Amino acid sequence: MKKWQLFEAKNKLSDLIDIAMQGKPQCITRRGEDAVIVMGIKEYQKLNKKQLSFGEYLLAGPKFDDLDIKRAKGSAREVDL
Repeated sequence: MKKWQLFEAKNKLSDLIDIAMQGKPQCITRRGEDAVIVMGIKEYQKLNKKQLSFGEYLLAGPKFDDLDIKRAKGSAREVDL
């Protein structure tokens, strides 16, 4: 990730945004310290996508209401031990 000093980011904001929109987040520093990250909207939306809780994840799975499971009627098979 490229780091831009604040004055450089101001002067080349259009270039900085073009690079960020290509999926390459850019870091802007202020007084030598990392201050902000500029990223494209697609990456931002991926990060902020609502994640399901574990319970919601399980409930969102396939439904087995119509699944018909029948036990085999017969004796158990013989196994040599």
